[in-house]
Amino acid sequence: LVGAIQSTIDLHGLELPHLVLEVEEPLPDLPAAFEVAIYRIALEGITNMIRHSQAESGTIRILQVKQALIVELIDDGIGLDALHSKGIGLASMQERVEELGGDLKILPIKRGAHLQACLPLIDLNSLN
Repeated sequence: LVGAIQSTIDLHGLELPHLVLEVEEPLPDLPAAFEVAIYRIALEGITNMIRHSQAESGTIRILQVKQALIVELIDDGIGLDALHSKGIGLASMQERVEELGGDLKILPIKRGAHLQACLPLIDLNSLN
């Protein structure tokens, strides 16, 4: 998972050279459904940062907090209007997160965008 996300970041290095991946390792063993969802969320975040945000830098952060896996997408671009209707990318992220019983939040930030996906790790065996 981490290698796949890093490879995607590396591929887009010229478009957004200050994009970094921060991972609190070791991550727990994750079912394939979680790994695919996290990868797709990260991929959509990278795409949004490059195409829409006008960002100079961005961070994708993955960490475990108690019984949840947190995926954060942070950039210093033009930001998101929380009242604006969601585009296809945000709607896709929302759908993926909800399929795993989690929630996606747009958090307040002074400049840019900060999305946080919280995925519960309560019963991973049911997804295997």
